[in-house]
Amino acid sequence: MPMTGPTETTTIDICVRCRAVGSADDETRAGRRLFDAVMARHAGAEGVVVRPVACLSNCNRACTAVFGAPGKVSYVYGDLTPNDSADVLRFAALYGRSADGITPWSERPERVRKGLVARVVPPDVSSLSILLDPTDPR
Repeated sequence: MPMTGPTETTTIDICVRCRAVGSADDETRAGRRLFDAVMARHAGAEGVVVRPVACLSNCNRACTAVFGAPGKVSYVYGDLTPNDSADVLRFAALYGRSADGITPWSERPERVRKGLVARVVPPDVSSLSILLDPTDPR
């Protein structure tokens, strides 16, 4: 799992409709607050694009963010809060340095590490280290 310089732009999609448990209907949603906090810290950093998304269908693990880049595995993280914006951007930097998107678990910021929902293999890549030979009986 070689760590290299940035190979592609990392995209962070943040669900802005995520609600904090027990929040009022008229309260600014926690997902929107997370997005705003990430954008405030991001300040146009190279190699990272942050996008608001209407819904990532992970409502029971709000707030949710997805990290992705062409040719890399994507990560879906939940249980984030607006206070986790620095960790979100730290993980984006780690992810951006990875050649295939696979990042060492021990190097991920703790809040991100604990919120892993899924790692998604891109459909157009056949040479990732996590892909197995279909004839392997394991």
